[in-house]
Amino acid sequence: TGRREPFFRLIAGLTGLFFQFGMGRSRRHSRHGVAPNVNADDESAPEELLVGPICADGEAEIPRPRMFMWDFGQCDAKRCTGRRLAKLGLVRELRTAQPCHGVVLTPRATTSISYADCPVAEASGVGVVDCSWAQLDKVPFNRLKSGRERLLPFLIAANPVNYGKPLKLTCAEALGAALYILRRKEEAKTVLSHFSWGPGFLVLNRGLLDSYAACE
Repeated sequence: TGRREPFFRLIAGLTGLFFQFGMGRSRRHSRHGVAPNVNADDESAPEELLVGPICADGEAEIPRPRMFMWDFGQCDAKRCTGRRLAKLGLVRELRTAQPCHGVVLTPRATTSISYADCPVAEASGVGVVDCSWAQLDKVPFNRLKSGRERLLPFLIAANPVNYGKPLKLTCAEALGAALYILRRKEEAKTVLSHFSWGPGFLVLNRGLLDSYAACE
């Protein structure tokens, strides 16, 4: 465990540098704690590519830890991955004033999510913000009542709009990644299975996710 901590901190540091010098244009935020909707900048993306098929009976097995989402209504509801998960009963939507006492993925965090966060996640859930990449500066992060704030480490998007782009994840990808790092791999697969491109996210990031999950 001791040997893995420097590696994990190095990855988190490199991710921060990537945003600071490569992509951080919006108030110099690190954006990898946020999961804006995949279609934020592409109105032409077909809905079936963005959300994919649902299971035959229209219902889904609810994974644990519980999952929560603040939705700021910046995205097309028909294409929103977070709302798809909420419709399936996998994610609970929160109002701005409602707290999430669990692990919350946010750019305000200074520490990356790891298996050490599992007890908090199991007890109080995992939270994410659903917003648009194009309107990130309009999200009142300071008003959100977060529990244990965490960043997602460096990962590659597999959604059809931002495929291959570092860190531009959907809510589904962000939650799937968090569950995988918390060593809840089956739950991660369940979340991503409701999107035609979802399983490809795990394939694309398998090596990174396994390394992150191995860190304490």
